[in-house]
Amino acid sequence: MSKTSPKNRADGQTYIITGPTSGIGRLTAIELAKHGAVVLVGRDRRKLAEVQKAIEQKGQRAVSVVCDLSDIVSVRRAAAEIIALDLSIAGLLNNAGIMAMRAGKKSAQGWDMTFATNYLGPFVLTEALAPHLPDGAHVAFVASGVEDPERKPAKTAGFRGGRFISVEASAQGEWRPGGSAMPGADAYATSKQCVLAAAMAFARETPRLRFNAI
Repeated sequence: MSKTSPKNRADGQTYIITGPTSGIGRLTAIELAKHGAVVLVGRDRRKLAEVQKAIEQKGQRAVSVVCDLSDIVSVRRAAAEIIALDLSIAGLLNNAGIMAMRAGKKSAQGWDMTFATNYLGPFVLTEALAPHLPDGAHVAFVASGVEDPERKPAKTAGFRGGRFISVEASAQGEWRPGGSAMPGADAYATSKQCVLAAAMAFARETPRLRFNAI
């Protein structure tokens, strides 16, 4: 983590974003930095530093927290570091995600890598940070249309939707039969199905925060 905490902008807002080093995550992090300080959460220290530098060169503020979302120990450590920064958090964006094209890849805890990264890690991070977020703070999860086999994105890309049996089965990389022939598709779609369910569950249980799945 950076040795210096970000000074809040005049509006006092800080945003947390996971997976900020590439794609929509990077673009979103740079956009959010226009509105307040940004906490960049990712597994690659060098790439985090590059994004942080790009933000700071514009006179904006950012801090990096190294975290492997597939590793629950790493997630809990990162959450503790963020809490210790003692910032006024306006929002948390759970953006990071993967689609492993090779079956059998496991996390540090021995769980399916895609399910751990896309669902378990963001769930634990959100659960740890939620008590420390002020009323009205926004929490967003990046879901996917491929979790529903009847939606056009799923059909076009060759997905058969989420193949959920149970959380335990998903953690072991076991999916309901009849899924996609595309490697990694069932794991990805099921993880995103669980992300959507988690967002709805969080919204019911913690109505003082604003939960959305995108």
